[in-house]
Amino acid sequence: MIRIGAIVVNVADTRRGAAFCRARRPRRKPVLCDRHERLTYAHRRYCHPMPRLIHLNGPSRVGKSTLARRYINEHPGALALDLDVLVELVGGWRDDFSGALGVARAHVRTLATQHLSEGHDVVFPQLVTVHDRDPDAGLEKTARAADATYIEVALLVDDERTRRLRDKHPASEVEERIQAWLEEPGSDLAVRIRRHLEEYLVGRPHTVRLDTTGLDEDASYERLLEAIATA
Repeated sequence: MIRIGAIVVNVADTRRGAAFCRARRPRRKPVLCDRHERLTYAHRRYCHPMPRLIHLNGPSRVGKSTLARRYINEHPGALALDLDVLVELVGGWRDDFSGALGVARAHVRTLATQHLSEGHDVVFPQLVTVHDRDPDAGLEKTARAADATYIEVALLVDDERTRRLRDKHPASEVEERIQAWLEEPGSDLAVRIRRHLEEYLVGRPHTVRLDTTGLDEDASYERLLEAIATA
C-alpha cells in the first residue's frame, strides 16, 4: 500500500504488475441556498432509511393531491396513488361510484405494496373518517407487508378557509361531482365530514396534525416535509 497525497495505490497483484488505484477525496457538501433546500436535502439523505407510505388525510379541497404531486416531483421514484384518478378509470363509475371506489381502493393497496417493496415512497392523498370501512388498518398492514413505514398526516383548515376552498375549480370529473354534493342546497355534508374526521382523529394519537390555515402551497409543503421528517 503506497500513499501519494490523496491517492492510495494498492499493488496487489505483482505477478501481473497491475496497479489498482483509488482516490480518497473528501466529498463536497452541496451548496444549499435556503431553509427549504436544506430541509429537502436532509430529508432525502438522512431521514428515511426505509420506504414510507405517506397518507395525506383531510377534508375535500384542502390540497392533499396538490401536495402529493409536489412530493413526487421532488422525490424521484415516489408514487402518488390518487383515488379520484383511479376511480375515473373504472368503467361505470358514474352509475356506481361506491363500487368503483371499492375497486380503486383494492388496487391502491396492491400497487402500494409492490412499489414500497421496490424501495420507493408512496403518497396516498385521501380523506378517511370514522365512517370508512377498515379505514386505516388496511394501509398500515400494506406498509408492514412491504417493510415500510406508515405515516399519516392530517391537513387541517379553519371553517372560513374551508368555505373559501369550495370556490376552487375542480381538477377532474370526480372532484366536480364531490363538489356538487358538498354544495347541494340544504346539505350539511361538509359539516358532517368535518365532524367525522375529528372523531376519527381522536382515536389516532400518532397522526400528525398539520394546520394549513393561511399557508400557501410552498409553506404548506415545507411544513409537510418537516412533519414527515419528525414523524
